[in-house]
Amino acid sequence: MRSLPRLATAAAFVAVAATGVAAQTPVGTPLKFSGVVYFDWQNGGTKAQRAINKFDLTRAYLNFIMPAGDNVTVRVTTDVYQNTNTTTSGAYYAGWTSRLKYAFMEWSAWKDQGKDPAALTFRFGLTQTPEIDMMEGFWQRGITNTPIDYLSFVPSSDLGAVALLTLPGKQGQLMAGVYNGNGYGHYETDRFKDVSARLSWTPLGNQDGAGMFKTLQISPYFWKGYNPSNFNVNGPGLQKDRWGLHVAVVHDPRLTVVGEYDSRTDGNDSATNPTVSTVTGAVTSAFTIVRPLAFLNHTKNDPWSVVLRADQYKPDNSLDPYQRYLIGGIGYDISQKSTVYADFQDIEGHNGSTADLKAFYFHFIIGF
Repeated sequence: MRSLPRLATAAAFVAVAATGVAAQTPVGTPLKFSGVVYFDWQNGGTKAQRAINKFDLTRAYLNFIMPAGDNVTVRVTTDVYQNTNTTTSGAYYAGWTSRLKYAFMEWSAWKDQGKDPAALTFRFGLTQTPEIDMMEGFWQRGITNTPIDYLSFVPSSDLGAVALLTLPGKQGQLMAGVYNGNGYGHYETDRFKDVSARLSWTPLGNQDGAGMFKTLQISPYFWKGYNPSNFNVNGPGLQKDRWGLHVAVVHDPRLTVVGEYDSRTDGNDSATNPTVSTVTGAVTSAFTIVRPLAFLNHTKNDPWSVVLRADQYKPDNSLDPYQRYLIGGIGYDISQKSTVYADFQDIEGHNGSTADLKAFYFHFIIGF
């Protein structure tokens, strides 16, 4: 009986020791969680809706990234947005809802040795397309979309398979993929697939004496796809071509200067007429984000910024109508990951175009 207290003491010691070991042992899979929320206040709108006055949550992207074995990670990104389509079959309510923006496996297949090595990565699933994700690395998406995004030249995400080649010596990246073609907001509706490729070349990336121009990036891209025929759904696909050139002259915390030209060509027919008509349109865009006080005070950064952007879009190059999109505003960095912008946006139609919007915004971009 005298041994019972000793036994109890030994058992308690073992239990405490085991608890300590368990506390030191990693449990579960490490998960990286991040995101960004776009919130704004809008006053003004189209000519028929100049009296608009509203708060709006335009987007909330929540990112979940986790390892799936050696050299493999999985990313899932939700897209929280307001559903305004309640008239079509399957639409359930006019409110905020969530859908998937990204859901893909990324395999780091190969990496060279040495300084600034080449590397090859593959993605499979609902993943970024080559163009818009790159462009948003220079533009502030929380103010508005990139030109080819809001004009629906190409989708920002789609189901497919993608290869990314990182060029050695900080010379840039080559990205190419094959996709369904309808974008992440739609299910697959035809048998055709779209192919897209982009080269982002940074010729001065390893030149220490280049100053701010070290960030010069020249990005040509091409998108080849097919539109289904309305007259014969089982017939050959109709032309669906996109190409463009995006040039980031400077991309520095104090100054960003970007210009781009984008072209689209689509073949169209009707359910009652097999005659195919081809339409080519184009958009030219330029913008700058500058922090003037950083230059005046000789600092590397400053919370105040000025944003200026101008787009000109012709839906049909053979006709006169075109529209001009102008943006001007001031931004202030509330923190390292959160910024507020006060900006005015003006869309004007010319030569017969009826495009029209005049609105003042406060945009809040909150990252975490």
